[in-house]
Amino acid sequence: MSLFKDANIQVKIVEAFGIGDLPEDKQAQVLARAGELLIKRLFLKVADILSPDDRNNFDQMLGQEPPVSEDQVSSFLTEKVPNIESLLQEEISSFAGEFRV
Repeated sequence: MSLFKDANIQVKIVEAFGIGDLPEDKQAQVLARAGELLIKRLFLKVADILSPDDRNNFDQMLGQEPPVSEDQVSSFLTEKVPNIESLLQEEISSFAGEFRV
């Protein structure tokens, strides 16, 4: 299962951004946009954590044609960064905090 499509992660994003009262189609739009940005932020953080060899493998994986699946990326990150889920939660909280008034 992809770390990025996990229903619990989506619920955390909905809660963090306070969009639970929006219609489902609007929630889906916010989830898609926020999800893309969160993944980019997470990848930047992970790049600093990975060893040089793992970072090189990760870069190659992301640059493959045809692209690797989200499940493959998720498996790689879960194996190489044991606390990936907590890092993702931190990024969700940080990102949502930047948009709170």
